[in-house]
Amino acid sequence: MGAVHRIGPEEFPQVLRIMGEAFPAAETRDDAGQRALLGRPDYAVYAAGEARVLGFLAVWRLPDFDFIEHFAVDAAVRGRGLGGAMLDELLAQGGRRAVLEAEPPESELARRRVGFYRRHGFSVNPYPYVQPPLRGEKMGVPLLVLSTGGALTEAEFGRCRAQLFRTVYGAPARP
Repeated sequence: MGAVHRIGPEEFPQVLRIMGEAFPAAETRDDAGQRALLGRPDYAVYAAGEARVLGFLAVWRLPDFDFIEHFAVDAAVRGRGLGGAMLDELLAQGGRRAVLEAEPPESELARRRVGFYRRHGFSVNPYPYVQPPLRGEKMGVPLLVLSTGGALTEAEFGRCRAQLFRTVYGAPARP
């Protein structure tokens, strides 16, 4: 990848800092759980920035698609086009369908976020979805699933959810 590079363990504390600022705790693992993923062959974190990490994308390479689990830009440089450039580069280099989760557009920020993803080629899938708990919470998080290459069919969505639950969340696939 050009400006976006795969990070190593030495850059991961910077990623954890941005992740902690950008995501509610219910949508991330604890630091040890996140760090443990770095050794998996199907998981990678890509970052922009040379002297320091300015933004990152955490990506799972699943059988049918790439899943962007976490994507955030440092608040100090947000709104300057870096996130869009990072996402476009990742999608161009990946060469396959990408899937991600986003909060339902119930707040202004969530509406802007969904609009951002739509401008970068994602479609909102109309199927109900609840992200399994990541930190031992009893309740999952209701989210939208967005995908490149158009909306998923119901059957494709079912396979997508099954792959996410099995590989990313280690949870049984639920309807």
